[in-house]
Amino acid sequence: MALAIFDLDETLIDGDCASLWSHEMAKLGWVDGESFLRKDAELMAEYAFCRLAMEDYMTFSLAPLVGRTAEEVAHVVGPFVEDVIEPLIYSDAMRYIAEHRKAGDRILVISASAEFLVGAIAERLGIADVLAIQLEEQHGFYSGNTRGVLTYREGKVTRLREWAEA
Repeated sequence: MALAIFDLDETLIDGDCASLWSHEMAKLGWVDGESFLRKDAELMAEYAFCRLAMEDYMTFSLAPLVGRTAEEVAHVVGPFVEDVIEPLIYSDAMRYIAEHRKAGDRILVISASAEFLVGAIAERLGIADVLAIQLEEQHGFYSGNTRGVLTYREGKVTRLREWAEA
């Protein structure tokens, strides 16, 4: 069995799920839309130029989730994936995934976005294996912190090796 590894943003979908989620949080009233989206755009520009400290972005982007349960977030992520992400899935991506599935390959999505987003999108794509940025929970609530190695740059390789050895 071969392993097919896909990145998510701008590979399987036409967009960046984290930025799209930022817009969704503004729509939900979880953030001050104007200032939050301006800061998000600034940080994503740093990302595009490979100057972003991912820890800084995650601290910023996870702040609206502090004190929320995974279930509360999942309740709004489902419709977000259906309404916003699904129309952005590349048709070629679906074809490639289907080809790998037909060949019996194991399929993995690896992304520098939060696990709750990547997991929900991968589920929609019929992909069970996901490596993404893991979020810390304390007493059932998101803390705003990440845990483990971030799946960003060389962290993707580290997490992939750990996953393959498990």
